[in-house]
Amino acid sequence: MRTLILLIGLLSGTTTSAQKDCIKFLPYPNDFDMLMLPDDSISPIKTYRGELEASGYKLGEKVLDFRFNTHYRYGVDLVDNERPKLLIAGSYTCPVFRNRIGLIDSLNRQYRDKIDVYIVYVVEAHPNVDKCPYRDSIWITDQNVWEGVLYPQPTTYQQRMDLANIMKTKLGIETTILVDNSNNDYWMHFGPAPNNAYLLDKNGIVIAKNTWVNHSIINSVDSFLAEAGAK
Repeated sequence: MRTLILLIGLLSGTTTSAQKDCIKFLPYPNDFDMLMLPDDSISPIKTYRGELEASGYKLGEKVLDFRFNTHYRYGVDLVDNERPKLLIAGSYTCPVFRNRIGLIDSLNRQYRDKIDVYIVYVVEAHPNVDKCPYRDSIWITDQNVWEGVLYPQPTTYQQRMDLANIMKTKLGIETTILVDNSNNDYWMHFGPAPNNAYLLDKNGIVIAKNTWVNHSIINSVDSFLAEAGAK
């Protein structure tokens, strides 16, 4: 097993034990897909002021075939021409996303024999020491304070990967997590809505889209599978 040894400075200001956990680096397994180097810097995140509903791909469009690492560092192609995919964006500091984890894991258990269900870990919605990507100020949210979910915006790909793993462990998430790359390609192309969902057919065509994950996505998946089964 290859091991990467990196030395980084702690973030400025006081650092909680949870934040220190976020900054530790993990060994590479031998089958690690080198899609991103761990110390690749995250591209600058511009404040988004538009309508979330209007962002990202539209119904009927074909998405770009991005390849992302899972939380355990295995590469996944969004368009593999084999199985449909349900992609759900989220980050640890997004309380709306955390409140939907039960639904997301339920969707994964219900449909995993027919479609691939993934969480896509994107830009932090409410970092505790950085500006919120939706306004020009820090916006932590009361729920994050109550639950102690206080983390900065990752500045390297490794920090984003580590935070995705911390979230998965602490919240007991069953669904596989894909980690957006250092260019924030998922956030930029699929839209910055912090908890959007896309249902893609096996060719990468957008079949359904939700700005926020809710139970209506079940109807979309059922309708798609019923129509596909009838062909």
